[in-house]
This record gives sequence, structure tokens and C-alpha cells, in this order.
Amino acid sequence: MEHTIKEGEDSVRMGVEQFDTLLNPKGFPCGSTIVFAGYAGCGKTTFLMQFLRQGVKESLEDPDHRDGEPISLFISLEESALNILSDYRNWDFGNGQGFDLYDAVVSGRLVIYDGVHHLAGRPPDSLNLSPDLSAWFRRRERDPLEFMRHIQPYGQKLYDKEKARGEESEEEEDDTAECSLAVSDIIRQVKTFVQESGRGGGAPRPRLRVGIDSIMPLLAQFGASGTDESLKARKELLSLKQELESQGVTSIFTAEASPDGGIATGRGSRLGDLERFIARGVLLLGYRDYGTGELVRTIRILKMRGRKHFTAPKAYSIDRDGIQWIGEVFSDQ
Repeated sequence: MEHTIKEGEDSVRMGVEQFDTLLNPKGFPCGSTIVFAGYAGCGKTTFLMQFLRQGVKESLEDPDHRDGEPISLFISLEESALNILSDYRNWDFGNGQGFDLYDAVVSGRLVIYDGVHHLAGRPPDSLNLSPDLSAWFRRRERDPLEFMRHIQPYGQKLYDKEKARGEESEEEEDDTAECSLAVSDIIRQVKTFVQESGRGGGAPRPRLRVGIDSIMPLLAQFGASGTDESLKARKELLSLKQELESQGVTSIFTAEASPDGGIATGRGSRLGDLERFIARGVLLLGYRDYGTGELVRTIRILKMRGRKHFTAPKAYSIDRDGIQWIGEVFSDQ
């Protein structure tokens, strides 16, 4: 690979300089779909949040961008919105301007779609804050209900219910939902997100970002590789990829890696070439054990269409404010 890294006018940056320069030109191709696959604890969700946070940061530097116009969409199928806030509440979303995850959500720049309660079949009927998170809200003088009001798809209902709690009600509303989440639900949310990004009167904003964490609950609805169900899974995920790319959205999917390097479905099987089928880019996250008792996190770019890229694994660490780089992965020798 040549050492001169081009800037790339059609790029969407991760916001970590050492990562972006692994690609030439820098950053992901705009409008591409990228899969981050890895074992539990490797940092898949952290990379996804870093990607979405960079969109928020860039929107704050854009004088034409107004509050209420979303730039990043987080579709969470494994963690609730409150758990996401708990995990990333100390991250800086505003380039040192005191703008955090709460502000990003309440300002409308970051949209969180909480698919966990959709999958559970019932939205939350009350706020269940951990003592630690409750203390954080008090210290920061923030309103947890105001945060939850902005969470899709149930936030406004929860907000109204909490505000009306204690008042007489003639009939209890049944909030039970179907205990499933289809690709069509995700596509509908993406379309709403794109439309909202341009509600100021103009066209949808360029360089919109979507993160889906993870695709495993969607894959779990289908059968093993080689079956009619796996073919249906490919068809469904291809339709999602095409919708995202047709809207010009750059997206990251996270997925669990199986021992042979493919993407596991969570049902004891895997869709063998799924990553090659739906994604323009594939990155594999893992660990390296140097025998010191501590595992070093690693990331490797397996594929990135439209970019030259390094193929050797790189080592990184995670701290309170995101991805931090260690340097090269050393030989086991």
C-alpha cells in the first residue's frame, strides 16, 4: 500500500485518526454498508457508537444544521435505551463543548430506536433507573423523562403515561405488541429518519449514519445455512442493504463472529457468506493473548470496496471516552 493517504471527498469518517488512515482514501465510502463482526467484549458496539458520535460532532460544526434534524440513527436490538445511556453517558459528543449523549438525543441529532422492548412484546410502563443512573441525572440536573420522550418507538407514550400517573383512567390501554421485529420495521424506521433529516425544507442531509446493534436477533428468526430460511434471510437483509444505500446512508451492522470467522446466527448455525453477500466492508474484531494474563483487542479490515486498506491486524484499547489506539500487533515470537 502506498504511504500517501488521500483525504477522500466522498468519505464518512470514524473520527479516530489512526483508524481512518487505515483506509485510502480516508474513511468509509459514503453510502456503504459495513459489518463489524467479533466475539463478545471486543468493542463492536463501541465502534458503532464512535461512528454515530462523529456524525453528531460534525453536525455541531455545521452552521446550517439545526436541532431537530437527525444525523445519526442507533437501532438497538440488544440493549435498552437506558442501558445505552448508562454505558456512554460520559462520552463527549460536542468537541469539548459539554455536549453529551443526553444532549445528542434531546436535540434530535441522535435518534435511538429501542428494539429490545419491541422484541420483548411490551414497552416499559415506567422508568426503571439504576441507582447509579439516577444519581447521574441528579448531578447533571437532567430529566430522565425528557430523555425517554425522544426514544423510538414508545418514548412519547411512556412520557405521557408518567406525566398522567396518579390520574383516574377509565380504561387501561393494552400496550402488548407482537413479539417480533421484521426487517420491514427497520426499513420503515430508516425511511422516517431520512425524511426527518430534511424536514427543514431541503433535501435529506448527506452523510447520514445508521448503526444496527446487532443483526443477530434478525438472523435468529431464520434457519441454518443452505435452507430455504437462510435464502429468505439473505433476501431480507439484501433488501435492507439496498434501502440504506439507495437513501445514501452509510451504515454499520454488528454481528457475532463464529469460531471459523463467519457470522453466527445465534441458533447453532451460521450464514456462511452472509458478510460477503450484504456488505461492502467487513471488519473482524478479536483478541490477542501474549501470555501476560491480559487480552489485547485487535481489529482487522478483511474487505472494503472502493478503498485500499491495510490487512494486518491493529491493536486498540477502550477508555471512558471511546477508542484509543495502542499501536501495532506484535508477533507472538
